[in-house]
Amino acid sequence: MTDPITIAIVDDDPIVRRSLWAMLHATPGIRPIASFDDGTPAIAYSLEHHVDVYLVDVNMTASDGYTTTTQLRSTSSTSKVIILTSITAPMIEDTAKSIGAAAFLRKTASPSTITSTIRAVHEGTFDADTLRTQPVTLPKAPELTEREMEVLDGLRQGLSNQEIADNLFISNSAVKKHITSLLVKLEARSRLEIVITAVELGMVSLNRLNSDRLFDTTEY
Repeated sequence: MTDPITIAIVDDDPIVRRSLWAMLHATPGIRPIASFDDGTPAIAYSLEHHVDVYLVDVNMTASDGYTTTTQLRSTSSTSKVIILTSITAPMIEDTAKSIGAAAFLRKTASPSTITSTIRAVHEGTFDADTLRTQPVTLPKAPELTEREMEVLDGLRQGLSNQEIADNLFISNSAVKKHITSLLVKLEARSRLEIVITAVELGMVSLNRLNSDRLFDTTEY
């Protein structure tokens, strides 16, 4: 009898963790064995336990999924990592590949897509083109004010709040206010997710995107 594929879920959203756990627990041949709301305990766990596949949220509050993935690949080279995203974009795919992630999945993917991807990753047969050809229904882009678009452009360039404020001749607190509005309108949880969502909705282009600064920043 073949051993089940063991799974660890790393996501700071308790609803996502519970939903994935319940779905995977009910799937023959797959067994969730650990769940974490942050990358740090997941990395500590990997030092003492083997996990076949980690499902890692790309955009957690306390730690980003890219750093977590890099460290998991370092501490447990035989484990595979699947990046979980709210929105897919070329920069997510490229970054995921560059740090050793085996695949990427939208959080809204169907249970069959999630389980088939897990199996393909575990067996080493995952084909990213299969996911790219699946139809995706995107929400309608929200209406932004002219100032919000200017702040969004600053976020796209990876600028800090103060740099955006200096460029627009407004206060730092005003920038934070506009970012808060963008978070609400784009249903995002961070400045990174604001940009990813805006790119996916066609509101901004990838031109002049400073991905290094965007991924590195911890500023709200």
